[in-house]
Amino acid sequence: TDINTLAPIYDSNSDIDLDLVAFFTTDLKIAQRCLNINNLEKRIIGITLINELCNLIYEIENKISMYCQIQNFIPLLKMKTNITIDFLVNTMRIYDIIFGENIHEAVISKSSFILKFLYKKGKFDTEHIMSLWKLSQEKHQSISESILNVLRDLIPIFSIEHCSFIITMINTMSLKEINEATLNLLENVGDNLTSNEQKENFIKVLFKLSNENENDNGLAINI
Repeated sequence: TDINTLAPIYDSNSDIDLDLVAFFTTDLKIAQRCLNINNLEKRIIGITLINELCNLIYEIENKISMYCQIQNFIPLLKMKTNITIDFLVNTMRIYDIIFGENIHEAVISKSSFILKFLYKKGKFDTEHIMSLWKLSQEKHQSISESILNVLRDLIPIFSIEHCSFIITMINTMSLKEINEATLNLLENVGDNLTSNEQKENFIKVLFKLSNENENDNGLAINI
């Protein structure tokens, strides 16, 4: 059974069908159980399953014209999307599962698409980005680099405000605090700058790092 099968029997004028809600949350509940098990292999299965579900919705939304001829498909897709978001944010509390007490770089590394999905739906905001940055500065190297890599993956969809926030945060770091993951993040920010103000701030960060590097024999910064 899939959304194409359910579409013809869906009544968009009726109240939310609990059977449809159960159908749309079945895989999410399986993923939730996997992620709550203290077993890394199971947790990776859970996070991968959620990635696939988010990716499916994303792909369908980008090709919606292909499905318009299916009766009731669009309201069904909207219902599935809203149910998925509500389950991830409120029922599962996905952010806490990924970045909470049982944080692990292998799970973080597979969370990029989930966070992209939530960001585009307005459920991953400035507060979350600030929290991730803070976490990346507090955790040990493997966790820190995994978080910075996730932020790097999100840069292409970030708003000007959020790109500027990343530049500002990197600007507060000393050269000794900069690692390869931070440089990769900075590079991705640079590739996605649009405003002159952003570009000026970006150049200031590079000059700051370059000047610090003149008195340091560590990481090379080339501009």
